[in-house]
Amino acid sequence: MQNSTEYARLLQEGIAMRRQGRLDEAVRILRSASQMVSDDPEVWSELAHALRWQDRYGPAEEAARKALALQPDHAQALFNLGAILTDTGRINEGIETYRKALHFKPDFAEAWSNLGMALGMIGKPSEEINAYRRALAVNPTLAMIWSNLGSALAGLGQFDEAAEACRHAVSVDAGYAVGWSNFADIL
Repeated sequence: MQNSTEYARLLQEGIAMRRQGRLDEAVRILRSASQMVSDDPEVWSELAHALRWQDRYGPAEEAARKALALQPDHAQALFNLGAILTDTGRINEGIETYRKALHFKPDFAEAWSNLGMALGMIGKPSEEINAYRRALAVNPTLAMIWSNLGSALAGLGQFDEAAEACRHAVSVDAGYAVGWSNFADIL
């Protein structure tokens, strides 16, 4: 019981450190947790997430794949792997991985958003826009996705819709500078 309590504490502390941007501490704590309990996909997924934010893609991918070896339907681990693959230029693999995450968790707004960004990278703007709209159907409070939708719509010459999306981005988060910038570019 002591070991599981300590493991749970370390896992939560590692997650908190990652969310605070204290990535070195997060990685150190999550590695300690993974040594205590190596068969929990959650710790490997969280470690992958923290390592990715440190741009340590090799170890991040290894951690994400360990999580998926333990639980192939772990949507967050699939999301993390999709981001790693996309960040390292393997965009089509990233797209496939985001789609797997969404198969297991169709209400994963961030996965829809990242899928949209990846589709935009390979020149599929209609699919990109559809992915952003799916993300916003799940969570309409994410300013970044509204702003990305606005940029994608502007790229297709749909300026009225683009302006409306960017207007919505800044109404959701008035401090979102990218949203204001995109809005200004469209106007």
